[in-house]
Amino acid sequence: RQRRRPSPRHPARRVVRDNTDARNPVRRAGAPEAASLGRYRPRSVMAARRGLAAAARATRSAAPARAFSKEAGAESGGVYRPVTVLPELPGLPVLKPARDLAAPTTKVTTLSNGLRVASEETYGQVASIALFVDAGSRYETPEESGVCHMLETMAFKTTPTRTADDIRDETEGQSVFAAAARDSMMYRVEALRDGLEGAVDLLADTVLNPTLSEEEMEEARAVVAFQLEDVATNPDTHMQENLLTAGFGAASPLGRPLICPPHQIERMTPQLLRSYMAKAYTAPRMVLAGAGVDHDRFVELAERSFGGVAASGPAMPDTPDTYVGGDKRTTLQPPPGLGADYVHLAVCFPSLGWSDPDIVPICVLDTLLGGGSSFSAGGPGKGMYTRLYLEVLNRFGWVESASAFSLHFNHAGLTGLYGTALPANARSLLGVLMAHLRLTAERRVTEAELSRARNQLRGAVMLNLERRGVLCEDIGRQVLTLGAREDPEALCAKIEAVTADDLTRIAQRVFGHPPTVSVVGPDISQVPSYEEIAAFFKRGPDAL
Repeated sequence: RQRRRPSPRHPARRVVRDNTDARNPVRRAGAPEAASLGRYRPRSVMAARRGLAAAARATRSAAPARAFSKEAGAESGGVYRPVTVLPELPGLPVLKPARDLAAPTTKVTTLSNGLRVASEETYGQVASIALFVDAGSRYETPEESGVCHMLETMAFKTTPTRTADDIRDETEGQSVFAAAARDSMMYRVEALRDGLEGAVDLLADTVLNPTLSEEEMEEARAVVAFQLEDVATNPDTHMQENLLTAGFGAASPLGRPLICPPHQIERMTPQLLRSYMAKAYTAPRMVLAGAGVDHDRFVELAERSFGGVAASGPAMPDTPDTYVGGDKRTTLQPPPGLGADYVHLAVCFPSLGWSDPDIVPICVLDTLLGGGSSFSAGGPGKGMYTRLYLEVLNRFGWVESASAFSLHFNHAGLTGLYGTALPANARSLLGVLMAHLRLTAERRVTEAELSRARNQLRGAVMLNLERRGVLCEDIGRQVLTLGAREDPEALCAKIEAVTADDLTRIAQRVFGHPPTVSVVGPDISQVPSYEEIAAFFKRGPDAL
């Protein structure tokens, strides 16, 4: 558009502001920078107003807080406008600054019947609570094999005081979860903080007083049968089951299957489940853990809901686990359409239980070896600077994946290397994995490797503990296994204290036993025999 020339009727618009005028909004703020604004020559009055408003906002944000007080406002010629404070709304929590809150610590209280209550405050509005039971498949007899799997499937079902509809309505907006392991059972509920009382009552009622009706049992048997069909084509499940069976023997507690065997499904009856619960579900074998709860209130609710749990029961079998080493292989055809038919290999040795003082160096060594898959991406936290990634995945393009792993239980475990490749490269893959296991015991780690592994492990520990569910589980499992929870700062100090000599000593201690081997795939004919693998670790690389 052409600019209109000034005329006697429409002179050129000119806006001038005197910075000393008390009506100036910038000056009212008491800011000395107002004198630098000078004149405004905008094209319109609206533009002038917008410019002044922006300048006033910028100056007010830079002005000292005293300029907005009653006295400072009067001194600067401004107008004092008091702030109206609304009354507190009922039912809302009183907010406090972080400096006025007590630092979160784990508190443990033992009830009169022996049940332990452990919790840590998070000052959040959601609470996670979980009941941990010293049970699991390692405590099952051959006749009870699969009971814990069935109890997991039957979790949060009807009780004498709650129907299925009641539980569905009560858990709407909440999260309930159950998991069976070889050395523990876990039942977890997540709810809003003001629903803690109902969550504790629901957890106690569904775990301690299940109806176990025949209708629900039949549904659970169908679910377990469906899960077995899914597991039958899952190589990862076969790998773990094979390793524990071969490493400790099929008759040992850890060697027993975690998943219900097919022939045991129809043998799962309410009487069998109640018989196992009478032995395992006693107060001294339980820990009620919580994250995001007030401990005193949590103990009060626990006493009300769990105070009646029996303090003793029939004796539980607790046979120690003895490592023997061995080999187990499974020919498995993957479902159609799931990509290449890879061979899965794992070579491992006996590790340490959670109570062993050398468990921290083992975890550092596991982090140092690291690894991943051929599609790994990211920085050090994704394993791209670990030894297996740099020396295996970056050098051998035919390796689909290579990673270190550990399986830890109360008093025993396994640690080793796992990898996948096409059947034609299975023998070469096994040789590479075994060579790196030997190097771990023979080659001293560098200071850069050690520092990176310690930092990565500390970061992973602290990052995971930021998650409320992980914190709750960490509290419960530590108290159940160790009798107390170690402070994260103390754990990080132990990680930082690990030296290269510690890793060499631990590697030599672990790898001085017969190996355990698991192989799963459609064609495992190229994998060397167990005798060849054992000879490799006895005589050296030329044995393979």
